[in-house]
Amino acid sequence: MIDKLRDIFSIIDDGLIIVATFSTHMERIGNIIKEAENLNRKIIIMGRSLLKNISVARSFNLFELKGNIKVVASSKAIKNSLTEIKRGKRDEYLLIVTGHQGEPDSILSRMASDKLPFRFQKGDSVIFCSDVIPSPINFASRYALETKLRMKKVKIFDSVHVSGHASREDHRYLIKLLKPEHIIPCHGDIEMRSSYAELCLEEGYELQKSVH
Repeated sequence: MIDKLRDIFSIIDDGLIIVATFSTHMERIGNIIKEAENLNRKIIIMGRSLLKNISVARSFNLFELKGNIKVVASSKAIKNSLTEIKRGKRDEYLLIVTGHQGEPDSILSRMASDKLPFRFQKGDSVIFCSDVIPSPINFASRYALETKLRMKKVKIFDSVHVSGHASREDHRYLIKLLKPEHIIPCHGDIEMRSSYAELCLEEGYELQKSVH
């Protein structure tokens, strides 16, 4: 992921940079911040879920923020920061925000829908450090978000990350460790869930009896 980010940052020479990712993925957020600091941009982290998870991680000494990085969560603080960017030079800022799935109430979606004191300009960049979680609602929400961004001439960089998901053998180890009586593959598309069911069958479970 770091190499991908570095390559993208190297080709962005103007405009505001916005990075959207999971608010719970502290390692990924830390990598984004590390690379962003090399750009000498002002880093602003926006969103209640980001603030909450960063606060938890810091309380366990799992995450560190330097003094020149702002974390804003209240509506007033977010609006003030966006107004500051609007009045200043956009290429001096990098935002880390929520909204990588296109959630309607997220910071990024509200910015794209002109519901905040901010307007995208041609040359701004949005980097999605995640994939869309496979579900019809998520696909539709993300498509709507990207359509709005493209209409505003925003540059979009998609799937800039390395998977944080466990491998097949990691899942096999987990099944052997927990020895569950019943397993319900429930996350991902049909191909992913079918693959997990096949793994369970390999470990001696029976379809519709102990694998559902």
